Amino acid sequence: MGTIVCALAALSTVLSSRLILTVILVAVDAFFTGLMLFALFSILMCLLYALCGEPK
Repeated sequence: MGTIVCALAALSTVLSSRLILTVILVAVDAFFTGLMLFALFSILMCLLYALCGEPK
């Protein structure tokens, strides 16, 4: 009986840690995607600023 409970506990721990890992990976992926988009946007704004000249 105790062995089954331990096996179930281990299985649920593995599943939950796998789930947490997946959530972390998705969050990191979304964060880096946002970071890349922000960097591209900043570069575009700098290019526009350089091309149009700074307002005086």
